[in-house]
Amino acid sequence: MASYQLKLKDQRLSERKRFTGRLPGKFKINGADISAKPIDISAHGLGVIIEKKIAVGSMGTLVIDGIEMPFEVMWAEPDFAKNDLWRYGLICTDKSVNLEEAFRFAGCIK
Repeated sequence: MASYQLKLKDQRLSERKRFTGRLPGKFKINGADISAKPIDISAHGLGVIIEKKIAVGSMGTLVIDGIEMPFEVMWAEPDFAKNDLWRYGLICTDKSVNLEEAFRFAGCIK
């Protein structure tokens, strides 16, 4: 395993779950609608792939069934040599929200 993979794994506070491939709501970063492909999720974190570069520290929201969940972009990196794709690690800034439960209820976790 590459050293950067070990570093990312060590920073995770809980196990990640895989997605069915769809995002169950409207996603925005800095107020703009963004198309994102979800990769994995934990209780308070979300991994996504987006076709544009977004600054670390940017704020976003995901709205599922009228419930708004706030996010912050914690890290970013090019998506393994795929042109114009970026992988992001997002954290839900509202600790009362359990993302894994919300996404499981929406039918989005494998």
